[in-house]
Amino acid sequence: MTDVYAGVAVGGLGRSLDGGATWTECHGPLLARATQEHPTQQHGPHRAREGLRDTHALARSAAQPGTRLLATRLGLFRSDDKGASWSAMDLGRCSPLTYARDGKGFPHDTQSLLGALNVTAVRDARSLYRSAALGAPWTRFDHDGSSSCILMSLAASAQTPERGYGAARRGQGFGTEDGGKRWQTSPLPAEGVYARVCGSGCAPPLERRTQRMAYRIGRGVLWYAPPVHCWEEA
Repeated sequence: MTDVYAGVAVGGLGRSLDGGATWTECHGPLLARATQEHPTQQHGPHRAREGLRDTHALARSAAQPGTRLLATRLGLFRSDDKGASWSAMDLGRCSPLTYARDGKGFPHDTQSLLGALNVTAVRDARSLYRSAALGAPWTRFDHDGSSSCILMSLAASAQTPERGYGAARRGQGFGTEDGGKRWQTSPLPAEGVYARVCGSGCAPPLERRTQRMAYRIGRGVLWYAPPVHCWEEA
């Protein structure tokens, strides 16, 4: 039976192990961390609990089928038992930014993970980190990138290992075509980026087109990029 997860902003994480027939909360072990010394000292007990319930993204590990990666306001967390327990990935040891907005597995290397890290939800500083060993350790991936606002989402191409892209909230796309050696940025024609798709083609009925990226902007408008710096409304 397929296990299904549903995360809610400031509402925690739910899990179904029977294909959605029944649901249970699985953020209880996370909330227990709010009483620990470091989160409480840094945020206070109420803000720590709220931040741990603030689900931003959830990813599965292809290398370890029971492993889940959870992005929250207080960082990235890992579960090796489908959400029954969670451990912190301790991003503060390698990054000054720990507000996690997205986390992804890397399609061409099942041991690799990507994490979108920011200062807060409103401050304009971001970073993209990569781990080659399921979260230990993390290293900066977008070393020469820059952004006008926080990094919202990530995508790695399933067709091309060297291709990866991200999107910042107020309308900026950025990406690499050579595995992170060089990065390019591209202002989007609208603000409010929430999601992106990365690949070498598009699903029907757009399969005849050769766009590299698709972004969901504002109230659901899709914009496609034939070359990286040319945008049109879908």
